[in-house]
Amino acid sequence: MSKLYVREDSKGFKQKVTEYLGKYLKNEFGLLDHRDEALYKTWKRTTKEYTRKEQEILKQMQAIIGKEKMKS
Repeated sequence: MSKLYVREDSKGFKQKVTEYLGKYLKNEFGLLDHRDEALYKTWKRTTKEYTRKEQEILKQMQAIIGKEKMKS
């Protein structure tokens, strides 16, 4: 399963796939890094909020399902 998350280069060093892909895209296609830009920070904050709400809804759904199972 670790092969899914890391790769070994010809020298045996391990790199995270995301790091590898990031470097590849930057070097081969001139992809720019926008992580320090204000819009990226807004996106990141919004994503965290979405994930928090998603987890809250999943807990509510699990509680409902659990109550339904107890009735039957």
